[in-house]
Amino acid sequence: MRLKKMEITGFKSFVEKVAIDFPAGVSAIVGPNGCGKSNIVDALRWAMGEQSVKQLRGKSMEDVIFAGTDGRAPLNMAEVSLVLANDGKGPDDATPEVLKHFTEVMITRRLYRSGESAYLLNRLPCRLKDIQNIFLGSGLGAKSYAVIGQGNIGAITDAGPEERRFFIEEAAGITRYKNRKTETLRKLEATNANLLRVNDIIVEVARQMNGLQRQARKAQRYKTLQARIRILDLQLSIRQYDDLYTQIREAEGEILKQKDAEGVQGAAIRRLEADIEGIKLARSQKNQEISQLKSDRFDTQRTLDKTENDLAHLREAMSRLTEEIGQLQQGREALAEKNRAMAEEMAQAAEKTAELEKEAADLQARFEGEAAETRSLKETQAAAGRELSAQKTVLDDLLQKETRHRAALDNALENKEGLERRRKRADEETLLARRETAEKEQQETAARDELTLCREALKTLDSRLAGLKDALETRQKN
Repeated sequence: MRLKKMEITGFKSFVEKVAIDFPAGVSAIVGPNGCGKSNIVDALRWAMGEQSVKQLRGKSMEDVIFAGTDGRAPLNMAEVSLVLANDGKGPDDATPEVLKHFTEVMITRRLYRSGESAYLLNRLPCRLKDIQNIFLGSGLGAKSYAVIGQGNIGAITDAGPEERRFFIEEAAGITRYKNRKTETLRKLEATNANLLRVNDIIVEVARQMNGLQRQARKAQRYKTLQARIRILDLQLSIRQYDDLYTQIREAEGEILKQKDAEGVQGAAIRRLEADIEGIKLARSQKNQEISQLKSDRFDTQRTLDKTENDLAHLREAMSRLTEEIGQLQQGREALAEKNRAMAEEMAQAAEKTAELEKEAADLQARFEGEAAETRSLKETQAAAGRELSAQKTVLDDLLQKETRHRAALDNALENKEGLERRRKRADEETLLARRETAEKEQQETAARDELTLCREALKTLDSRLAGLKDALETRQKN
């Protein structure tokens, strides 16, 4: 076999798919340092089944997948395919028998970044062992002398006896047969181990056969006894059937007798049930009567409680009304006292007004009698001015008294409104107390009469004050 072509995709620096042809004759790959020449050799070694990451110049098997650059994203898969020309027809041809009828053999190895890997032979899945068997004895292979990496030439010259022997055997083409021999010996050892296991199983089975024979004899005896037991069970069942049939006939006659007695007992039971229903009905009626009596008793007790509560409320209302009547009497006395005071003040104001009117008349007569005398007039005017100031002072006092009287009037009105509200509340409570406070109504009537008198007195006072104001204004104008 001869390497004809190699296709690389995603392996190390080969991000794009690259196909490298190896024509007949001398083939060489040249280029500057760092262009990827060694990567081609690593791809060739990797495709032929190399498992050592160190031989592939990496730290892990994932390093053979393109890791990406500044302008390219990393890939998730690396694949290398080798196309081998199968044109050897001589006796030294190392091509396996199953591949001799192929003119070309394609070997593919694929690795995913997830860790999954696959080996393909002519696009069909295969094992790593199948690929390794192809290169055994051909001088090719991952560990043969045909692929020498950079810096590994000294590994051949400095190799030990065992490694040199491996290279010589590979060159001589006997590696495949040695592997076959090793595999055959391993299979023989496994077969011997299986034979020993089979002998052990035979001894164990022979030992168990005696026990199985004894168990078989016991089983045969068991079958015989079981058949005998079945016959005896049938005979016993027939005898029990006859006995049971006789008992059933007797039981049927007894059942008929019991049915007749049951009819008589049923009639008696129905009569008892009718009596029980009548008793239940009477008991239900009694229970209803008891419930009605309990309800009447409860209503009577509730009415009694309500009457007692109403009586207590009425007593409280009477006590409260008595207190309010006393307060109203006190208020009426205070109002009468205020009215007397206001009458006295009004009398005093009337006297002062009369004096002022008299003085005003004297001043007017003096003014008309002494019109020719200027000096006397001035003196009289000065005296009149002083008297007017005094009268203004008196008027201010009267106005203040008027303000006080108005405040007293307002208080009286407020007291009247309060008395009216209390009267209304007293009327309502009096109606609720079954008209037991008739005297209160008479007192309220007297209070209203007194208030009417107060109002008339206040109106008279207002008219007198208005007259005083008009007289003062007229005098000031003159």
